Amino acid sequence: MKINSRLIERYLSIVTESRVSMMESPACDLAAYDGPIDAMGEAARADGNEELLRVAIDALLARPVGRLSQFTGETYRWPNEEFVPLLTHAHERLWPDEPLSLPGDAPEVEFVAMTSAEWAASTGRV
Repeated sequence: MKINSRLIERYLSIVTESRVSMMESPACDLAAYDGPIDAMGEAARADGNEELLRVAIDALLARPVGRLSQFTGETYRWPNEEFVPLLTHAHERLWPDEPLSLPGDAPEVEFVAMTSAEWAASTGRV
């Protein structure tokens, strides 16, 4: 499955570029990120992309090596060892009844940078 990496970057930036990220150490209590996490979920839901975001986060957590750095934010680059717990917390908060895939068991996801028009054409949402 191909997922538009720019779309996922945009959703995750709601959390990684949030005011909390600017003020707090990433190692702080992850509950401090609940507001931005909720906003990210609401944005994805409003766009009809909530399930896509869930699958993307699940895939990143199941196979993080070499894939996380493009999603860690622009202003503050989250180190992988702190970004994984943040993504795990986000998944558990937004989809508490959806179990995370075991490492290596997530659906095959390829993150591809696409324009909005290319993404719309690939999903049939033209």
